[in-house]
Amino acid sequence: MKRAAAYARVSSNKQSETSIETQFDEIENFAEQSGIRIVEKFQDKITASGSKTRPEFEIMLSNALQGKYDMILVYKYDRFIRDDLEDQKLIRELEQKNVYVISCAERIDTTTPSGRLQRWLISGLNKFYLENLRDEIYTKTTKVAEKGYYLGGNVLYGYTLKEIKDKEAARNRKIYEINENEAPIVRKIFEMFANQHSYNEIVEYLNLHNLKTRTGKSWTKSSIISMLRNKKYAGIYTYREGTKKSSHSNRKDKIEIPNLMPAIIDSETFSKVQDRIKKKNELHVRDRESALCNFTSHIVNIKRKDL
Repeated sequence: MKRAAAYARVSSNKQSETSIETQFDEIENFAEQSGIRIVEKFQDKITASGSKTRPEFEIMLSNALQGKYDMILVYKYDRFIRDDLEDQKLIRELEQKNVYVISCAERIDTTTPSGRLQRWLISGLNKFYLENLRDEIYTKTTKVAEKGYYLGGNVLYGYTLKEIKDKEAARNRKIYEINENEAPIVRKIFEMFANQHSYNEIVEYLNLHNLKTRTGKSWTKSSIISMLRNKKYAGIYTYREGTKKSSHSNRKDKIEIPNLMPAIIDSETFSKVQDRIKKKNELHVRDRESALCNFTSHIVNIKRKDL
């Protein structure tokens, strides 16, 4: 009897996907009908955070390459294949070890040349579908952002959300609205920085007056800096501002539209604050370069004395 590993995968942010339990039910039915013995089960759940790691998949792959299974059973090939080139390479490595990846729903015999051709065609179609879907989502979110609608994530301190009717899309959407309880604190922070108060002085003032963040925590220097740099407070709607690794990265596809959302800070104050931030950053860079230069000179002098 052939030995097999059963593998299932879902993405937590895709509600329409077949559940892990259903995938395993289909795999087990296929194995029973085909006289295949499932020796191990593996499953991965790709989280909404965007992590692409598949720890169970890696363990299963290592076992398979060591000859522990004759085949890997999946509900559909798209549960195994994600990146066309990379995963096709993995499949070739497995087949060189006489381990075959079998799709239970698509019923393709990949132990034959015609079956492998069918799998290759399905892989190409799946890749086309995903790329086309990403393009459609990108286009739709761009159009929604250009109208100033809320597109998810934490609601910026100083704002709340208001639901309105999007007549064009025939659905309700949310827009930013000033939170009158939090807005005075935002204005105070900008006012203090514009009047030459330091980040630490602002933090001290807020915490001394028991003015907490929305989550009830004390303010920090980093939270103040992040607020002072945010263009939304000046009424400039921004989207695709930065990346996951760096929120201040300058993306070519970013959206930045003035007067598209209610401003808490007037343009004059906001510009004054940005000028001061820029000067502080430039001064910080010069100080670091000067310190590095002094340190280098010091090392050189020590080496000369030793000589």
